[in-house]
Amino acid sequence: MDISLTEPWRIFKEIIAGPWKTSGLDVQWKVITSGGYPFLAFQGSTSKTDWKNNFTFFVKPYKNQKSEMLVHKGFAKAWKSCNDEVIDAFVELTKLLKKEPVIVGHSFGGAMAVLAGEDFFFRTGTKPTVITFGAPKVVWGKKSFEHVNNCVFAQQFAERNDIVPFCPPIPGYRHISEWKIGDGFNVFKLFNPGKYHQIYGESGEYQK
Repeated sequence: MDISLTEPWRIFKEIIAGPWKTSGLDVQWKVITSGGYPFLAFQGSTSKTDWKNNFTFFVKPYKNQKSEMLVHKGFAKAWKSCNDEVIDAFVELTKLLKKEPVIVGHSFGGAMAVLAGEDFFFRTGTKPTVITFGAPKVVWGKKSFEHVNNCVFAQQFAERNDIVPFCPPIPGYRHISEWKIGDGFNVFKLFNPGKYHQIYGESGEYQK
C-alpha cells in the first residue's frame, strides 16, 4: 500500500500490520518503502518487557552525544538496546531511495520513533519526519524539548480521550508536538483505551 503523508490514518493502518523484526529488549520494528518514501516503523506495546519499560518513567540523562537531554529511562533503555541495528538499516534504505526519511510509531512505538528521529539526525545531519499515534511523553524539560524539535519535523497525533498521551503524568514531561484529534474531551472516556487508543485508523477522527 502506498502511504500518503497527508492521510495519517493510512500510515497508522500500515504500521500496526506485520511482519516485524525484533531486536534488543523486545523492540519490534520494520524498514519499508511506501509511496517512494523510506519508512521506519515501530510497533506498540505487546509484551511484559514493553510494559516494564513503560512504567520505568524516572528521568534519565541521555548521554554519549554532544547535546545531553533528559528522557524517560525505560524508553531510553529500550531504544539503546537496538539503536545501532535499527538506524543502520534505515540509513541504508534512505540512501538508496534518496527521499525524505519518515519514522512512525504507535503507543510505545511512538516513544521509540521520537528517540529514533533524534538519533537519526545526530548520525546523519538529516531531519526526518516523525509521526506518532497515541504516544506517551518521552522528553523532560524545556531544553530537551527544544533539542528534539530542532532534530525532527514532528506530528504527534493524540486522540483527546486516549489516556496514553497523558502519560507519564509527571510535571516536566512533554510531547515534542501534539496534534489533537477526535471529539471533545470526556474524562470517563479515558477508561476506554480499547477504543480510544486504537482509533487512529479512522479517517473521520482527523476531520473533527
